[in-house]
Amino acid sequence: MSVEGGVLNGFLKPAAQTVTLDSDKSVTLEYKASTPAGTLVSDTAVSGRVVGTDLQIDSANPAYFRDPFSGIFKLKDNVLNIDLSDFVPDPRSLYQEFRNSNCTGNVSNPLALSRSNYGFLAFSAQGDMLGYLEEAVISGPDATLPDPLIYRTYADRVFNFKGTCTFQAGDGTTYTENYDISLVKGWNTLVAGRGSNSATVRNAAPGNRVELRFEPLKPSVFVSLDTSPLEFRTNDTVTVNARLIQIGDYSGTVTLSTDLPGLTVEPSSVTLKPLPRTSAQGVSGQNVQPQSLSTKLTFRYAGAQRQLYNQFVQVLVKTPAGQQVGDGSVFVTINKPEFGIFTSLPTERLSVFAGEQSVVPVGTTSMTGFTDPITVTLENAPAGITATPTTGQVNTQINLPLTVAANVVPGSYDVTLVGTSGSQVRRTTLKLQVQPRRVALGQVAVTFMTLAPNGDLWGAQGSRVIQIRGEQVVGTHELPASATAKRIQTGPDGSIWVATVEGQLYRKGADQAQKFSSVTARIFSPGVPFGIDRQGRAWVMAFDGFNVPALHRINPSTNEDTVIATVKPANSAVPVANDSVGENIVFPAADGTLVKVNTTAGTSVASAAALLSSEEMGNQVSVLSIAQDRQGKLWGTVGGYRTISFRQIDLQNLTFSPAVTFGEVSFSSYSQVQSVVENAQTAWLAEGGALHQFNLGDRTRKTVFLGSDDVINFLSIAPKVGIAYGFKSRYDTTGQQYLVYSR
Repeated sequence: MSVEGGVLNGFLKPAAQTVTLDSDKSVTLEYKASTPAGTLVSDTAVSGRVVGTDLQIDSANPAYFRDPFSGIFKLKDNVLNIDLSDFVPDPRSLYQEFRNSNCTGNVSNPLALSRSNYGFLAFSAQGDMLGYLEEAVISGPDATLPDPLIYRTYADRVFNFKGTCTFQAGDGTTYTENYDISLVKGWNTLVAGRGSNSATVRNAAPGNRVELRFEPLKPSVFVSLDTSPLEFRTNDTVTVNARLIQIGDYSGTVTLSTDLPGLTVEPSSVTLKPLPRTSAQGVSGQNVQPQSLSTKLTFRYAGAQRQLYNQFVQVLVKTPAGQQVGDGSVFVTINKPEFGIFTSLPTERLSVFAGEQSVVPVGTTSMTGFTDPITVTLENAPAGITATPTTGQVNTQINLPLTVAANVVPGSYDVTLVGTSGSQVRRTTLKLQVQPRRVALGQVAVTFMTLAPNGDLWGAQGSRVIQIRGEQVVGTHELPASATAKRIQTGPDGSIWVATVEGQLYRKGADQAQKFSSVTARIFSPGVPFGIDRQGRAWVMAFDGFNVPALHRINPSTNEDTVIATVKPANSAVPVANDSVGENIVFPAADGTLVKVNTTAGTSVASAAALLSSEEMGNQVSVLSIAQDRQGKLWGTVGGYRTISFRQIDLQNLTFSPAVTFGEVSFSSYSQVQSVVENAQTAWLAEGGALHQFNLGDRTRKTVFLGSDDVINFLSIAPKVGIAYGFKSRYDTTGQQYLVYSR
């Protein structure tokens, strides 16, 4: 027989029993009182066992308590018991909750302050934020509301509110809460019926039962640092205490980095163990005990930003695959002592010479208290150029010794100066202009030089004339102490002529032993070229500034000074030039044509075409020189108005080749402009510290800048190939003069 008890309200129905009847048989049915599900809602208490997770929850906070990461209400075996009468919110956390831009409606007491709490934040024993604990209504009068949830609201006085509050989420969607509530001073129990984008909030009815439901947070990691800011000054590392907070039950290996280039974190990876569960068994059946996630993190900075950096930096938490799963922030200050280097030159260019030693002046400067020594070296130098590493103090000039081998090819090279002190390295670029080997000429300026037919160079140097053969000064010829050589000319007969600043002429014959002798005749423009004929006579265009310029023929043998009449006059003391054998001399006339004079007969003829056009004369263009090239051909050089032109002169027919013109020539100082035509293919121009080489064939040019502190004093055809020029440095206190051959 089956015996089954009936239903009795308030009691659990006993299980059915099956028995075999005999003469003495009894059946007992035991009715036990039933326990309702959930916890009865109280206005002064929150209690219940957490459902929906096996995570071990250690403590909880009201949902608006987000700092610190630790709870104020302790749980035991995941059971929460809060006596709200003992918990009064800080008055500073209360505010006019329903009188703000989000809410519309009627607040009965405008001065009322309140604070609503929609749940509790749940934490692990070591402060990991796990999720929310919500009082979800499961039975009672308000259980018929959609997804009902208990709100706990604290008010500082009695007031009513009927209206609407609208909130905007981070994704732009809105959520609306419709209120009809009456609040008393202290804690109040409200209930919200929730939909997808709205809720209805009212006072909760008595008799509701709730369960403490767990809602997990999205798993992530938050890095909390005890120290801020991180200051990098004389140090490269900062070690601080840190906590890696496992939000939403995150576990596994993560990497640590920052969003500031050069700022790294050590250790760069950390393994976060699974959090404790309510059962004694954890992952893979092994015991999982609460562990402290406090650790020390060392931040190391080796980036390029070293001065006045004050910004927040993100500490990035990523999976080994590179997906970001968390972060933190820290304020970083970088203001490290530094130094700088620069070239102590008027420009970032230095001229050096093959076969010599030099010094690169390197300036140093301190920033933010830098005091350590600095070592200067050289990088990217061509083969044959070496520097000796040199150490000096900051805020001083460090002279870097430089050695240039004799076989280094002349040219312009970009080299790098390197300053090193500890881990700091600074670089700056220097343009190194390697010049050909040079010949020292002494400390008196050589103002002019010319090439004699035998291949010797003759130079005007103060009160003497120097004779150079190859790379050596082979002779020194003294003039009277009162004389200062200005210009030197060589004649077809091998004679050497000197015009002095005082207007005196001196002459020496081809005989090497012969001395310079004074010529009686005087000239007014000693710096202007003059011609020498085959008989050793000088032809000079004399102009005193008042009378008409006149062509003078000076015979050194008889001291005879004869004025030669010409078909056309000159307009000033213009250049006079002879041909290679001294049969003819030429000069530019006042109208721009060229006058040729036969030195034997004294007759003259003018060219039909103009060497210098009226338009050029109107543009302040003038004849810079008429001179022979290496083959004895005559060339006229015309310059001014930022151009220079070269014209070959056909002396037989007295005609000119088409002008080869180059632009972008500064002519900043006519006194420093010198030109030489080497042959039909190559011409040279010196202006200040620049040397231009012109290709008369394809009309291209190459410019070599010696340096802003160098000035070319003279320019001449070299004995074999190329040109010879002389220069000195404005800043060379020794006054040393040099001769350089270039091609």
